[in-house]
Amino acid sequence: MKKLLFLAIFFPVFSYAQAPVSVKTVFFKGGFSFPVFGHWGDMDTGFKPAPSISALFVKDIDEGLSWGFESGYEVRHKNRTLNLKVSIFTMSPVLFSWLGIAERKYYVYLGPGIYHWSSPASGNFSSSSQTEFGFKAGCGFLRKIKYNISWGAEARFEHMFDMSGKNFELGSANNLVISATMAIRVP
Repeated sequence: MKKLLFLAIFFPVFSYAQAPVSVKTVFFKGGFSFPVFGHWGDMDTGFKPAPSISALFVKDIDEGLSWGFESGYEVRHKNRTLNLKVSIFTMSPVLFSWLGIAERKYYVYLGPGIYHWSSPASGNFSSSSQTEFGFKAGCGFLRKIKYNISWGAEARFEHMFDMSGKNFELGSANNLVISATMAIRVP
């Protein structure tokens, strides 16, 4: 009888599994995008670094995984030898993971991306643009400032499968983006 009473009292405690709290986080990032590898990142004839801005929205699914969406813009990569400039706009869904869900200090993410690059007309070149597919992978850290606001830094690698247009054929293009980050957590 004692066992039955014990089970009747504590069964709801044992069987109740609290759903994970779904936290949303919005990241605002500003930094520089550095072309790396191949003709795109060639230090003699490739393209120079450019300012980069982006925003990332992340919603927690459970303790180990989150999903999100990132959009960004890289403002005019200038060619080192020619009068040629290229800007890149990106949109991508991402799979995101906090490393240590309770603290939400460190994170990693990756996802496919759609990259739209454009090059305005210049003295020797006509305007050109193209939309390409690629992927990105990033990692970063956050430190809490006050309330639900944090600051941090991030490194992200972006790869476009093919960057070819009327004015040039570069093949694949890679960027290493280093950003300062501000994050706002919305419970």
